[in-house]
Amino acid sequence: MIELKNINYTFQKGTVNETKALSEINLTIKSGEFVVLIGSNGSGKSTLMNSLADTVIPDSGKILVDGIDATNLPEHKRCKWIARLFQNPLLGTAPDLSVLENFRLAALRTQKKGLQIGTGKKFRDEVADHVGALGLDLEKKLDQPVGTLSGGQRQAMTLSMAVMDEAKILLMDEPTAALDPKTSEVFMKLAKRVIAERRLTCILITHQLKDALNYGNRLILLREGKIIHDIQGDKKEKLTQNELFVWFGE
Repeated sequence: MIELKNINYTFQKGTVNETKALSEINLTIKSGEFVVLIGSNGSGKSTLMNSLADTVIPDSGKILVDGIDATNLPEHKRCKWIARLFQNPLLGTAPDLSVLENFRLAALRTQKKGLQIGTGKKFRDEVADHVGALGLDLEKKLDQPVGTLSGGQRQAMTLSMAVMDEAKILLMDEPTAALDPKTSEVFMKLAKRVIAERRLTCILITHQLKDALNYGNRLILLREGKIIHDIQGDKKEKLTQNELFVWFGE
């Protein structure tokens, strides 16, 4: 479970460009929930996600993960619980290294580093099984540089790498922004399946209202750093795009 208690954050504090990004955010996300964050640019979506990932430290408030105070826990320690996908399919990967080599690096993310970092047959077979489940023929491209893969293949691979260990929370910041509509749909269906199979707690930021309606069991609208709407369950299933347009225009 994730708990955010009275979270505040201000950009460029004490300057003429001071901007309140998050204002008294109180939010509880239960284990296994799939939460979609929407809102206009500058509404606080990415800042909220970055505070969970520790790339932004709140000015005040607390962040609890399964009851543990993670407010000041460094990013390299949070990675044991939290996996993340970005807009750019190449972020989080080494494009000049092969698919297999990238998985080797990902496998070491939460482990003590030593000299045993090879990519032997056992590890190769494990990765082949792992990416084979994606249904994108990546198991046939283990020796291919990641930078030569299609956008959809790269993002699917990044998703697979992100959740290959014991991560419980998946943060996805507009993961389909660089993909065409057809590839976006394929990726989102894949992500939904992976999230369900691994029983992950997921937070998705999207500007695609169709995805906001079709995915997740909870929808939160942010405006000027505040939670304006928080809809879940049956109420979310009954939402329409017109209602979301009205929300943005309020």
